[in-house]
Amino acid sequence: MDKLLSVLKNTPMTAEQKQKLESILSHDAIIDQHMQSLKQEAQNWLVQRNMAKSQRSAYETNYTPDSFLMDRRK
Repeated sequence: MDKLLSVLKNTPMTAEQKQKLESILSHDAIIDQHMQSLKQEAQNWLVQRNMAKSQRSAYETNYTPDSFLMDRRK
């Protein structure tokens, strides 16, 4: 970007370059909207994954296989 800005300071843009730049910038809103929708989709997926993970962990046993259960009578 710095190099591009320095070039633009030294030589002004032609009408054709300005037209191409405007054409590229006209797609900016569409690209931004698509990126936001992808971000929201990823965020929803992560939320669903974490919910499924917490539900699954509630039914999994958390014990060591070498442990012993000791009962005492009182």
